[in-house]
Amino acid sequence: MQYVVEKIDDIDEKTKRELIVTALLHDLGKSMWPDELFTKPSYLLKVEDIALIKTHTILTRNLLKENVGELLNENILKFIENHHEKPGGKGYPAGLVEPGYPVRILEAVDIFCATLLEERAYRTGKENAEGVFMEIEELAGKKVSKILKELYQKLFVTADKQFKEGVM
Repeated sequence: MQYVVEKIDDIDEKTKRELIVTALLHDLGKSMWPDELFTKPSYLLKVEDIALIKTHTILTRNLLKENVGELLNENILKFIENHHEKPGGKGYPAGLVEPGYPVRILEAVDIFCATLLEERAYRTGKENAEGVFMEIEELAGKKVSKILKELYQKLFVTADKQFKEGVM
């Protein structure tokens, strides 16, 4: 994730560092979930499961603020809390109309690294960057916005190199 964020050229160095720290910590609240949530396919999730899943952003922020808050600046805590916000108020936890470009970058990197690369109980990760980008093409217009698709295209060369070097 760090390598990908470092290759984004239209954000300042401070924001890059904040996004890298955020990327490493943003899902710690998931540690409070019951084990079965990690293995259930999404079509088997109940309303209560989804509600619990949506609390992880706030859980993570609170956990970090209480334990290491003095080491993290407010931007990092805000990025963590808002990393599932989507334009138009479609995300969570607050339904922000415009979550901001750094949060959109985090969303792109999170989808790329976690959703598409990593193995899950209900699907396999992609074997190469081309497989990831084929899936992004499929998701475009559904889950992945045009701004994210553009960011992925910009990162394609970097990602492909990483796959070949075995870093991803």
